[in-house]
Amino acid sequence: MHTTSQLPEDLAAIKKSLGFPLVQFESPIILEGFNKSHMLGRPVVFVDSITKHYKKVMKGQAVMILGSVDFLGNPVGLISDVASGLHGIMTAQPDVVGLVRDVTHGMSDTTSKLTGTVSHVLGTATGDSSFQEEREQNLESCQTSGDHFKAGLINLTSGIFGGMTSILTQPYKGAVEEGVGGFIWGIGKGVVGTVAKPVAGLLDFASGTTAALRETMSRVSRQMPQPIRLRRACTGASGSGLIVYSIQLARGQEYLLSLNDGNIQEKLIAYERFNNGSVSNEMRVIISSQNLYFFETSPPDLSSLDSLIKLELLAECRATTAKTTIPTVLLVLSVREKEEGGGDGSIITTKKYKCMNESNARKIAQLINYAKNLHDEEKMVIRTPRLQNQTIW
Repeated sequence: MHTTSQLPEDLAAIKKSLGFPLVQFESPIILEGFNKSHMLGRPVVFVDSITKHYKKVMKGQAVMILGSVDFLGNPVGLISDVASGLHGIMTAQPDVVGLVRDVTHGMSDTTSKLTGTVSHVLGTATGDSSFQEEREQNLESCQTSGDHFKAGLINLTSGIFGGMTSILTQPYKGAVEEGVGGFIWGIGKGVVGTVAKPVAGLLDFASGTTAALRETMSRVSRQMPQPIRLRRACTGASGSGLIVYSIQLARGQEYLLSLNDGNIQEKLIAYERFNNGSVSNEMRVIISSQNLYFFETSPPDLSSLDSLIKLELLAECRATTAKTTIPTVLLVLSVREKEEGGGDGSIITTKKYKCMNESNARKIAQLINYAKNLHDEEKMVIRTPRLQNQTIW
């Protein structure tokens, strides 16, 4: 379990209502399933039985959870590593290298967690939220041993610089935000930060270095397995509920998240391909709850897009057949253009794409119009403050 200071509003409200702080731990919690046969009674009896069962199961896991928390250095993990190393050396073919690897992994993991906990406490004690958020963002983005070392070095540099400037920046910031009282409070935070920030940076560097050593010494069995397929797209044109897994939708979702910088509020509706006038000239379109992305190269990026059309500016989408010498099926999109002076978007431009057959063009037009209708409905929904961030999906 991992914690973060950057929680969405709904999760932050749940965390606040718990009434106790969350802690980090690594040991897996194995909850024995609830299984009863031929139960008869009121619903309250079922709820009471389930509650008692899982309370008992959680009590049985208490030692494992307490022994793997970060602020104690994950002693259960250390014992497990040492035991694994000793088991390897006591076999018919002693694995001395494995013993060294496991013991080094356990010691570096414990050291990293202890120093990381102390540095977190010192970072919080500075009272500088921006400094603390920058620290946590650097540490949370680490994936490899090199990332851990780099994050520790960055935090060390940031801590030293922050300590040198804290006595000046904190009083100024307090005076701007809260006046005389903020200036006086800023002096106190500046004095504390002068000492705490460099020490926190130094501990972050020690934590990052030992974390890098831990990742280097990790066995293959401890590393996260690589996914064998793309993440499921949980939204689509089929409506609400869990949809059948589709590799095409999953790939479209990956492309969409790469184009919108990971904005999960923009939902995928469809990802389709069509031949833009010839078999060799294949075009792709990602239809989302906010935009239409047309592109040829895969994977796409913003610079390689053929066109990006916002649904709020889409006036019409239709499939038609042009009456020429050789009949041509067209996907026609009419888009309102916003004027520089802030006009009402009355200027209409037309974007046309050729399709090899009418059924393909009609399918894409239908999906685009479906997305447009959803987008327009979303704008008409009246929300209470509690539901401000929810959507109609």
